[in-house]
Amino acid sequence: MKPLDPVNIALNGYTLIEASAGTGKTYTITSLYLRFILERGLRIRDILVVTYTRAAAEELRQKIRERVRTGLLMLTGRATGEDDGFVNELAERLESSGKVRRHAMVQRLEEAMLCLDEAAVYTIHSFCQRMLREFAFESSAPIRAEILPSQEDLIRDGCAEFVRRKFYSSDRNFMECVDSVFSLEDLPEEIYSSLKSVINLPYPEIIHSCTLDEVRQEIRIFSEKTRKVAANAFGGQGDLKKKVTAVGRAAVSNLAGFLKDDAGLPDRVISKLETELLKELKGLLKQEDRVLMEFDDNAVGAALGLTELVLYNLFALASWRFVRVLLARLLYSGNVRKSAGLKKLLEPYLLHFETAVERWFDQKGLCGPPEGLEDLLREPAMELLGEILVVHGDMGARLQSAVLCEAREFVMDYVAEYRKKYSIMTYDDMLLMLKEALSTGSQKNVLAGRIRKRFPVALIDEFQDTDSIQWEIFSAIYPDPARSGLFLIGDPKQAIYSFRGADIFTYLQARALVSEDRRLGLDTNWRSSPALVGFVNTMFRRREQNAFLLEGIDYNLVKPRQDFDESLVIEGAGQCSPAEVWLFFDDREDGPGRSEHRADIEKCGPARIAAMEIRKLLTAGQKGMGCFLNRGGRREPVLAGDIAVLVRDFVEASKIRDALYALGIPSVYYGPGSVFKSDDARDMLYMLGAAADPSDVSAVCTGLGTVSLGFSAHDIYRLRQDQDAWEAVADRFSELRKIWLEQGVFPMILTMFSWFGVPERLLSLTDGERRLTNLRQISELLSRAERDHPGPERLILWLNENISHPDDRADEQKLRLETDENLVKVMSYHRSKGLEFPILFLPFIDTLGLNEKADRIPRLYSLERNGYICPVAERMPAPEEAEAALAELRNRVTGLAAGEAGRSSRPMDWEYELNRQKQAELVRLVYVAFTRARHRVYFGFSSEHSLYASAMGNMLLGHVDAEKGATVSARELLENELGGPDKVAVFYCDEKLSSLAEGQPSGMDISRQVPGKMLLRTTRPVPFAPRTWIQSSFSSLARERVGHVPLDWSPEPEMKDRQDIFSFPRGSVAGNCVHRLFEIIDFRGTEEDFIEPARTVLRDFGLDEVWDTVLARMAASVIETDIGRGVILGQLDPRWMSREMGFAWPFSREETEHFPGLSEYCEKGVLKGFIDLIFRHGDMFYIVDYKTNWLGAGIEEYGLENLDRAMDAHGYWLQSGIYAAALDRFLRVGLKGHGFPRQFGGVFYLFVRGINPEHGPEFGVRYISPHELVEKFPRFFTVE
Repeated sequence: MKPLDPVNIALNGYTLIEASAGTGKTYTITSLYLRFILERGLRIRDILVVTYTRAAAEELRQKIRERVRTGLLMLTGRATGEDDGFVNELAERLESSGKVRRHAMVQRLEEAMLCLDEAAVYTIHSFCQRMLREFAFESSAPIRAEILPSQEDLIRDGCAEFVRRKFYSSDRNFMECVDSVFSLEDLPEEIYSSLKSVINLPYPEIIHSCTLDEVRQEIRIFSEKTRKVAANAFGGQGDLKKKVTAVGRAAVSNLAGFLKDDAGLPDRVISKLETELLKELKGLLKQEDRVLMEFDDNAVGAALGLTELVLYNLFALASWRFVRVLLARLLYSGNVRKSAGLKKLLEPYLLHFETAVERWFDQKGLCGPPEGLEDLLREPAMELLGEILVVHGDMGARLQSAVLCEAREFVMDYVAEYRKKYSIMTYDDMLLMLKEALSTGSQKNVLAGRIRKRFPVALIDEFQDTDSIQWEIFSAIYPDPARSGLFLIGDPKQAIYSFRGADIFTYLQARALVSEDRRLGLDTNWRSSPALVGFVNTMFRRREQNAFLLEGIDYNLVKPRQDFDESLVIEGAGQCSPAEVWLFFDDREDGPGRSEHRADIEKCGPARIAAMEIRKLLTAGQKGMGCFLNRGGRREPVLAGDIAVLVRDFVEASKIRDALYALGIPSVYYGPGSVFKSDDARDMLYMLGAAADPSDVSAVCTGLGTVSLGFSAHDIYRLRQDQDAWEAVADRFSELRKIWLEQGVFPMILTMFSWFGVPERLLSLTDGERRLTNLRQISELLSRAERDHPGPERLILWLNENISHPDDRADEQKLRLETDENLVKVMSYHRSKGLEFPILFLPFIDTLGLNEKADRIPRLYSLERNGYICPVAERMPAPEEAEAALAELRNRVTGLAAGEAGRSSRPMDWEYELNRQKQAELVRLVYVAFTRARHRVYFGFSSEHSLYASAMGNMLLGHVDAEKGATVSARELLENELGGPDKVAVFYCDEKLSSLAEGQPSGMDISRQVPGKMLLRTTRPVPFAPRTWIQSSFSSLARERVGHVPLDWSPEPEMKDRQDIFSFPRGSVAGNCVHRLFEIIDFRGTEEDFIEPARTVLRDFGLDEVWDTVLARMAASVIETDIGRGVILGQLDPRWMSREMGFAWPFSREETEHFPGLSEYCEKGVLKGFIDLIFRHGDMFYIVDYKTNWLGAGIEEYGLENLDRAMDAHGYWLQSGIYAAALDRFLRVGLKGHGFPRQFGGVFYLFVRGINPEHGPEFGVRYISPHELVEKFPRFFTVE
C-alpha cells in the first residue's frame, strides 16, 4: 500500500485511506479539508464530513476550526510559534503552479472562518435526518413523524406480547423444554437479549428448520414414549439397578487401589475414603428413585434428571477429580476437626496426593474404567438414556430455532405496526428511508443529484465501522468516481464494534471498488515511542499468514516519528523495555516446582501483580526515580494519571480496582454503556422516591442512606429516635415535593443538593467528580423526560424502567467524562479506542478468546451468499444419524473413563467460519488495546492454555511448530517471537514477586499525586437529643467517648526503616486484622504455622503481606508467654476455649447506673458485644481481650503504669465490667453452682505489641482480678 501524500493526492474519485492507530487520521482529514477550501475553492457548507459519534463530530469541528485559523495566521504572516508544514507546502505548490494566488487563499480562509458554524460535520444519523428534511419531496419522507431515539422499549414490548400469545396456555412438558433452553422466570427478557444483536441486522438470512407448532408436537410424542418405558426400565429392584450398584462399587474399589499403589496413602485413609464414596453412591441411587416418581407429571424433566444422575454422576465416581474434592472435604469437615488424630493422619497426605494424581493424570489420563461399565452401557435401558440425551439435545436446538425465528418476525411486525400507527421514526429508520429513496424511489436519481450538488465531496471517517445500508447510501450519492470526491478513511484493524452493527465485510467490499493506486496508507506513528512501535510491528508481522485472519486486512509496517523526544526512565530498573510479560505458570526445568509456583499465583494473580507494579511506578515517581525525560533534560514524574488499565467488563474492572484500593491507589472506571447503569442512577431513584412521598418512612430512610445524601445507618437510627429531628427532615422532603409539583424536577433536585450539601460531600470522595457528573447528566435527562412523563410517580417509573433496561447505544444516555486526570484509569477495551496512555496495563488480555459466550442467534458473513446468515439450528437427524450419534456418545464416555480424550466430529463449515470471524474480531481488539500505549505496555498469560489458545496467544504463537514449542520454555519462545530481551521483558510469577519485593515501600504518600479534596473522608455531623432507646456495643460507646480514631497512620521518622511489631500499622483496620488472626489460628501451633494465616488476614484487610512474619512472631509470643496465674494460652485445652463469643444483653435504666460511664450514653436498650476469648483454667473461667494500642517503640513502654493510662483513656475498665457481667450471667444460667468470684478468675488485657515470653506478665499484660471489678462496680456483682 502506497503512503498518502496529502498535498498532491487527487481530490476527485474514490480514495481509500487506511489510517493505522496513532498515524494522524484526524490531522489528515483536516488537511484534506483545507485543500478543498484552498485549492478547489469550496465553501465550508459544501464539504461533507461523516463520523461515528456525536463526540467525534464535535472534536472534528474543533480541529477544523483550529486548522483553518492556523492556516490563516500563517498565510498572513501573523503566526506566533504556530507552524503547519502542510499549509506552507500546499501554498507554495498552488502559487508556483499559478492555480491560486496567495491573496485568494487568504480570502477563502477568511470566508471559512466566518462560516465555521455552517460546517457540515455529522454523524450518519444526523446526516440522513437532514437530507430527509431538506429533500422531503424527493425522498417522500413523512413531514410530522416523532423521532424516537431508541426502539429498545418497543422491542421489549414486542417480546412480552409474543410470550403472552405463544406460551401462556402451554402444557408442563413443553414449558419444561422451554425452561431448559431459556429461563422461564424472565422469558421476554431472555428472548430480547437473544434477538437484540440481529433485530436490526440488514437483510439477514435466518436459517432454521421447523416451526414452533412442529416442535410442540415432537415434544408431545417424546414425552409419551419416555413415560411408557422409563418405569419398566428403571423401576423396582431389577437387574439394572443391581448392575449400576455393582459398577459403582467397582469404581470405588478401582480408585482405592490407585490411591494405595500410586498415591501411597495408608490403609486407614483409604478405608475412610471408600466408606464415604459408597455413601455417595447410595445417595445417588436414592435420588434415582425420587426422580422416577416424577415421570407421570413431568416426563421431560424426569428423563433429563435420570440421564444426569446415571450417565454423569456415575462416571464422576470413576474420576480422580471427584476423590480429590472429597479428600479436601473430609479434611476440613466438622467430623475431622473433632478428631485431631484423624486430621493429623490425613493432613500430610493432601499435597502428596494431589502431586501423585497430577503425575498419574499427565501419564495415563483418568483411572481405568470399572469392571462392568462397558456391559452396563450396552443395556437397553442405558441405550434409552443415550437416546434421551441425543433427542432432547436436538429438540432443544430446534425449539430455540423456532422460538427465536418466530419471535424476530413477530417483533419486527409489532414494532413496524406501532411506528406506523403512532407516526414514530427511529434513527435507524432514517437510514433505511434514505437508502430506499436512493435505490428504489421514483425520484432516486434526482435525489442523489441534489445531495451530490449540495455536497460535491465527502469525507467518511471511521469507515471500518460502516454497514451495508450506509455504504449503499453513499455509493448511490456518488456513483461516478470521476465527477465527485469520496474519501473513505478508517482502519480495518480497528473494526471492533460488530455488536453495534458495524460490518467489516462492507468495508472490504467497498475497498475492492477502489483502484489499487488509490488505496493509500498513513505510515508514521505519531503516538508511541520508537521502541514500542517496533514491538507492535514485530507482534503483528511475525506470522507468515495474516495475523488478522481475514483476507484483505493486512498489517503494514509503520515508522516511528523521527523527532520523538520523550522517554520513560525508571532508575535502578535497568533498561526500560517497551513491553513486559508475566507468566502465571511454570514450564522451566529448573523452576521452583508446580506446587510452590501455584502458591505464588494464588497469592498474587494478574490484578494483584498489576497493582503492585503500579505502586512501584508511582513510588518511583514520588522519589524522582521514575519520570518522562525529554531531549531538553526536562523531567516529568510518573503520576497516577499517566497509567491506564484496560479490561473487558465490569468483573475484570472490579478485580483491578479492588487490588488498587487495597494498596491505597485511587482509580476511576470508565465503563461502557449508559449512565443509567451507574450506581448514581439508583441513588437518584431513591432520592426521588423520598421526595415523592415524604410520609413513607422507608422511602425517606432509603433516600437518606444513599451515597449522595450520605447518612449512615447509625445516623438514620439516631434520627428515628429523635422525633423533632425526624419531623424536620420529613418537612424538608415535603417542601421538596412542593417544589417538584410547582416548578419541575430539575429545580427540586438543585434545591435538594443545596440543602443536603451533596456537591461538597461527593467531591470529598475519590470518585466524587465522576458521581457528580453522572447525577447532573441524569438530572438533565429527567428534566427532558418530564414533558412526556409528568408528575413524580410517572417520572419515577420512567427512571426505574431505564435503570432496569438501559440503552447503551443512546448518545444522551452515555456516560460523560469529567476531570479524572489525577487517577489511575480503568477502562474497557472498546471505550479506549482513539485514546492514548503513557503507561498501559493489560492484565487480562489473555482471556480474550477463551470460554467465549456463544450467541443464541449466531451471525456470520457468507461470501457465497454475499451477506449475513444466522444459522440458529440444524435439521433433525435421520434415524441412522441418531444411532451414529449415540455410538459416538458411548465411545466418548467409555474412552474418557479409560483416559483417551475423545474428539467430536468435525464441525459444520458455518461453525468453523463463525469461530474464525469471532476470533478475527478479538485479534482486532488486541490490536486496539496494544496501540493505546505511548511508552510501555504490561500484559501476561495466566496459563499455558491461554498462551496458545487465546486470541492473542494464537496470533503470536499459532504458527510455531509444536515440537519447537515443546523444547523451549515460554520465556524463550516469547522472547524469540517478540524481538528479543531488549524488546520484551518476560518474568515468571515468582521472579516478578521477587523484583517487586526489592525496594518495596513501607508506606506510600499518594496525596502528592491526588488532589487533597479526593482524599478527604467526611461524616455528616448530625446533632441529636439524648437517646432513650438504643442498641449499642462497647466499641460504639468507646468511639463516642474518645472521638474519631484515624484509620491509617504515618510512622515516626525513626521507625520508617524498622519492620517489627512496634512499626506495624496502627488503627482500627490493623486491630481488626490482629483480632481475626487470633480467631483462626491453632494455639498449639508454632510461629512457622502462623505465617500462612497471617498472610491471609493481611490480604483480607488490605494490608501489605510483608508483615506476615511480624504478625506470626507476635502471635507466637502471645500464646507462649506466661501471662500470670500460671496461664499459657498455648497449653490450654481447646475444648474449654470459646473465641468471639457474642452476647446481647437487654438492660434497664436502673442497670445502667451500675456502670459509671454507661448511663451518660444511653438510658435503656440492648447492649451487644463479642468477647475475644473465654477459657477455663483449673476450675476458674477467664476473659482475654487483645489490644493493639501503640504505646511506644520499645517493650519498656508497655509497663503497668502506661497500661493503666491506656485503660483509663479508652474506657477499658468499663469494657471489662460489661464483659465480666455478661459472662457471669451466662455461667449462672448454664453452670450449676456457679458463684462470683468463686469460679470467675478475672480479665486479661493483652497489649500484644509489648508481650514477650522472656518477660512474662511484666510487660504488655494487665490482669484485672474479680475483687477489682467489685470495687469499680460494687452494686452489680454479688460476691458469694
